[in-house]
Amino acid sequence: TGNPSTSDNTIDSRSERENSSDNNSFISIINGLTKGVTYFARAYVVYYDKNMNIIVDYGETFSFATCDCDKRFGTYTDPRDGHTYKTIKIGTQTWMAENLSYLPVPASNPNINSCNSENEGKPFYYVYNSENGVLYNWYAALTAPPPGWQLPKSNDWRLLQHYLGDVFFCEEKMRSTVGWGTTINEKTNSSCFSALPEGICGNNGFDGIGTHAFWWASEEVSTTDQSCCFSLSSMITSFNGV
Repeated sequence: TGNPSTSDNTIDSRSERENSSDNNSFISIINGLTKGVTYFARAYVVYYDKNMNIIVDYGETFSFATCDCDKRFGTYTDPRDGHTYKTIKIGTQTWMAENLSYLPVPASNPNINSCNSENEGKPFYYVYNSENGVLYNWYAALTAPPPGWQLPKSNDWRLLQHYLGDVFFCEEKMRSTVGWGTTINEKTNSSCFSALPEGICGNNGFDGIGTHAFWWASEEVSTTDQSCCFSLSSMITSFNGV
């Protein structure tokens, strides 16, 4: 593990390997970084030459900046219920940086349903943790956004994904640094999208809480199957085009 140790924000990242003949790659986790700072990093390898002299070889230096999301966030207040959300501009798009919490009626309304309720063809709303937003079926998600906002189209998700580096790179940039558990290291939230793993509501109840996040697209795939457009899990990022 490498940690910052010099005053000029330069990090040497080292990884120990038992057998360097397997391949020439390694992963090093850099901890203890400060928000809003540009760092310069390089990898190095220590080995013995044929005369048993210690050799140190350095890789190329590259730079990266840690994100201070608090300085980037905007705010939006939903006029329907007075709830204020953080917002974030990523590329040319502006997203909410929090899960939507809007309920059109009090929580005692019968439309606030259990997961195994039959909901085909009408809006239903599911509340597992009110502090982290509401889960919506597709019909509810279509009408849930406040004035001036919309449920993203498939192309909106594609644009976000491509801006952040496509499927293999965007996941760690989108995940909140909290909520995903200690076994998931890829959660820098450098985009400030701040995705939380609030799971899904299915026939077996609430599932995937702490490990999965799902979002709808506005396009209908078919009359019986609305596709989850974008998802993050503890292992993969996926995009389901429509």
